[in-house]
Amino acid sequence: WEHHEKVEKHSSQLDASKGFGGKFGVQKDRVDKSALGWEHHEKVDKHESQKDYSVGFGGKFGVQKDRVDKSAVGWDHHETVQKHSSQLDASKGFGGKFGVEKDRKDNCAKRWEDRDNDDDDDNKNKQKTEIIKGDAKSLASKFENLAKQDDNVAREKIQRERQKRIEQEAHEKELNKDRVVFESEAREEE
Repeated sequence: WEHHEKVEKHSSQLDASKGFGGKFGVQKDRVDKSALGWEHHEKVDKHESQKDYSVGFGGKFGVQKDRVDKSAVGWDHHETVQKHSSQLDASKGFGGKFGVEKDRKDNCAKRWEDRDNDDDDDNKNKQKTEIIKGDAKSLASKFENLAKQDDNVAREKIQRERQKRIEQEAHEKELNKDRVVFESEAREEE
């Protein structure tokens, strides 16, 4: 209990010339740049157009030509439409010096003189279909034969169905006989 710890004072408490107050006031080297007093008056810089009158929308030289929109033209402007390449050079296009341009021509667009003689040969070589008399009678007989075959198939199918039904009924009778015999034996035992 005899020992007493002494807390040392802060540097601002020891030297009154340092810190936020005291002999010299606020330390100037540690002040925030935005923390200004009431006596401070901020000066706003002028815009470029206010500094140099040769630049901007008016002034010495007028509107700046390098920043003007291309569509913003005066009343004295007269637009001229550029001619098409076929109008400028007479050697190109559909007519003119050399006629039609061969590299841009459609493959289907042919002249009468360019027609191949192969077409005529193809027409000559085509075989005519032979017409046989009495062909209608043979067609009728084919259809009649098909109808007869369909009838035969239907008859065979009906016969198979009948046979299945007869076999099924016979099988059911056998089962019923066994059941009747079994029931009669069960009654006798009682």
